[in-house]
Parts: sequence; C-alpha cells; structure tokens
Amino acid sequence: MLFKNPAPIKVRNADGIEIAFGSSDIKALLISFLHVVGSKQDRNFLGSRCSLDFAELRKKVASGEISEKQMKALMENKECTDTNAGAFHVVLTNQIGLMNEGFIVDLNRDAEVWNQPVYAYRTNVLSESDGASEGAAPETVREILVETQVDYISEVTQSWVPVIEHGGIATETYSYRLELNNRGAIVGGAWVTFQRPDFIWKRKAPAFSGFFLALEELYKESTKESTTSH
Repeated sequence: MLFKNPAPIKVRNADGIEIAFGSSDIKALLISFLHVVGSKQDRNFLGSRCSLDFAELRKKVASGEISEKQMKALMENKECTDTNAGAFHVVLTNQIGLMNEGFIVDLNRDAEVWNQPVYAYRTNVLSESDGASEGAAPETVREILVETQVDYISEVTQSWVPVIEHGGIATETYSYRLELNNRGAIVGGAWVTFQRPDFIWKRKAPAFSGFFLALEELYKESTKESTTSH
C-alpha cells in the first residue's frame, strides 16, 4: 500500500560479487524497514482493540459458566463495540472514494488481529426511513440501511517477479445503518452484521535513514521499470 511493486534486480557489492534480489526479497526488506523505522512513526487510529476471545466466551456459555446475556454484554463492552459504522463509511468514502488512498483494517472482531489493506468498496442502499432508531445519534432525522462490499489484499505467496495474485484479493460484506442529520451529513451509524472491523488505521511511508539508506537504493533500482502498485 505504501510502495510500488518492485521488480527483480541484480546488483554488485563492494567485492564485485553479483547479488540477485527478487520482487519478494525487496518486499521482505521493506517489511523489516517498516517494523524497525516505521514503528516509531505516528499512526492515525479509529476504534480500539478488543482483547476478548469470542470463541472462549461461547465455550463458557456452553459449559454454563456464564449466560448468553452475559456473553452478549461482554461482546458489546466499550473496547469491543468496534469502529462506529457511520465513521467507517465516512473513512471509506473519503480515503478511497475521494483521496484514492487505502488504509488498514483489523478484520477480526475479537482478540486476534488480522491487519489487511483495503483498496476498494461498493455500497448498495437497501432501504431508507425517516426518524431515528433507539440509541441513534442525537441529531438523527433519517436512516439509510446499506450493504457494503470491501475489497482487501489477503496473504500471498512469494514471487520472483512483480505479479498481482488475484487469489490474494478478498472481499468482506457488511450491513449497517447510516444516521443522517437534517443537512444530510452522517452523524452516526449502527452495525447490522455481527462481523465488522475491530479498528482501522493508516500511516505514511517513513523516510529511509541510517542502516536502511542502502535499501532505498535497491528499492529505487527495483521500481525503475515497474508501474504496478501493490
């Protein structure tokens, strides 16, 4: 999401030995760079991480340790209510629809974290109604029920050349209500589907520095002929 898809290159080291780097070799080095240098960079977050294991909660219900009502209350606590549906839709329409920039979504609603880059979406309006549902944002005068398909990049295998694997493109479908005020602005929302993003975030590509200055040269060399983004 932050870099062009690198092509394979061959370079010579100080001893004159030729060393070949494939596309995934460069990507692996970029990942290391992001973990070391990028970990110190500010990120923009929306939502909070849920630390509960929903599968364990269901086991406790089955064993009689807790009731189903208690389980639902735990799932709907402040940390696990996840990103507001209205805020999520605003991010989609602004980041991708207007700015043509992707962002990262934790697709798993509970304790496990599966960060995936989102790059496209499609929204269909299912119904519209006047008034506000119970618990809607105070300014709500109208609600729209939508179904949104979100396209993201899943895990892919390594490759020597800069291909885009269509098997690594996945889609998640969400249903939610958008709460609108009397000016038509989104002031809130509510999830209809159980599955929804836990939190979303993004950051800019950090500057190459220190040990990774050598990687900058490799990356620039590997993207001279490559115009495909990944």
